[in-house]
Amino acid sequence: MQKGGYKMNHHFQTSQRLQKYLIDIIKSALSSSATNSVEINTNLDCNVPEKDIHKIAGPFIDEWTYEIFNRASSTHTNIKSVTSKESSSLEDIYISLELDGITYDILIDVKSASLAKGNNAGKGSNLTSFRKIRPFYINNPDAFFFILSIEHKSIINNNKCYGFHLVDCNIFDLKYVSESELKFNTAMGDQFQISNSMKVTQTERTTDEFVALIDKMFLNKYSQDKLDKLIVTEEANRHTAIISEEIISILCKNEPLTKINILSYLKVLYPDISTSQLDKSIKLLKDSNRIQTINRRDYVIVK
Repeated sequence: MQKGGYKMNHHFQTSQRLQKYLIDIIKSALSSSATNSVEINTNLDCNVPEKDIHKIAGPFIDEWTYEIFNRASSTHTNIKSVTSKESSSLEDIYISLELDGITYDILIDVKSASLAKGNNAGKGSNLTSFRKIRPFYINNPDAFFFILSIEHKSIINNNKCYGFHLVDCNIFDLKYVSESELKFNTAMGDQFQISNSMKVTQTERTTDEFVALIDKMFLNKYSQDKLDKLIVTEEANRHTAIISEEIISILCKNEPLTKINILSYLKVLYPDISTSQLDKSIKLLKDSNRIQTINRRDYVIVK
């Protein structure tokens, strides 16, 4: 992609349209008393400790956001699917959205911004890490990875806290965040931090330019040697993932298979593949619950 070229401009404009479509759904939910709160009831005298409610808001707001989009999919035919992801995933929510006959895969990372922090709500929000986002964009240069920030305040009744009202929101594409607003959280290693998640400037750039930007930020903080080691690790993880998909393809046609059987199939494609590489790929599949063993030795796909 060339800077200023059609593809770059088209991707930026498409990102803006997708953001608007999604944020309009959230704003509509925020404007209704039927959908703009999360109520929590416990058996504690205080019900919910108000001073700590911002610490537990994240999972509730993640689920609220998923449910709002999932309900919207029943009336918005453009929304093809909505999926809530595991906490270990890069995104909290995956959405398949169609615009002008083209279906786009959108990854959304949901962040909560507590008004209990006053004017600091949304400021210094932690985003994803360098070691996660760099390989993601290297392998998915045309991806849409959005950050959705939801601002909230406590529900107080008779000096007790009963959850929170959701009062405002903002959405932005990580790849386009202005350089001056993105930095590393020095206390959390390679975790990115944004100046204010509720007020973000987006700047047109290519994926290559974004990767170059975060590489420069990483080098300014660490060293070329550490970056080189991370890139080597990225490549090794990518190779492990590729082998894992080959294993799934092999099992689809031939299950059940022992590890030795799987290795013999793989050697046709990768003559130099080692048993240690096979073990890494099998572990990746087992950890993600995609394959399992039967009879303590045969592997099959989890149905």
